[in-house]
Amino acid sequence: MTGVTIVTPSYKHLYAEAAKRFRKNTGLPVHAVRVADSRGFAAKLELDRLAPRGPIVFFDVDAWVIQPTDFSKLTGCWFAVNDPAVYTYGSFPKEDCEEFSIPKGFYFNSGVMALDTSDRTHRKVFKLARKLKASGRYEPKDWTDQFWLNLAALQCEVPIQHLPLSFNYYPMAVKHGGYPHHPRTPKIVHAAGFKLPHKLDALRAMEVVFGYDARPMVPEAITAYHNRTHD
Repeated sequence: MTGVTIVTPSYKHLYAEAAKRFRKNTGLPVHAVRVADSRGFAAKLELDRLAPRGPIVFFDVDAWVIQPTDFSKLTGCWFAVNDPAVYTYGSFPKEDCEEFSIPKGFYFNSGVMALDTSDRTHRKVFKLARKLKASGRYEPKDWTDQFWLNLAALQCEVPIQHLPLSFNYYPMAVKHGGYPHHPRTPKIVHAAGFKLPHKLDALRAMEVVFGYDARPMVPEAITAYHNRTHD
């Protein structure tokens, strides 16, 4: 398994910090796909061509792994986090899901994904995503890669195994009302929604706040909060 990220000239100042934390907290090597600024989002639609062949963990270069994380069991499926922005008014995930009939419970954030570039079905998703984009039949609100990967995965009927938000936590999801609370122990923090000049500061701040060594939940506390919520 290999970590993969895409680096453009505008984002290159984020790469060293992101790669260092990924290697430290996962034990996996990092493969950087370097492209021009104009190709940043398009390159993600070509991971079947540009990434190493086999199991990969793709992470956006503005996403930091801040807790020890074992990805070794994330095989045999396409893993990603259900994007909370599907419920946020005015967001492109919500508007694109509703306009193009993508189930909100299916739609994933493409900033962190575990998949296998040697899997024929996974490779088909990228090929179809490129084909759909080139067809000119769709005019999504999304200016990134995310819509095309979601639409292609849906049409290819790829099973998406959703991970907890802690695997791709971005605070804008909570700020804009798409998610009820911050995860207890975010493993990966993502500066999605922050302007480029502020991304590095945002990541450093999130690491300070959430980079603590959390103990397991106390069994009595688990029981108490379960009963308070459900009984």
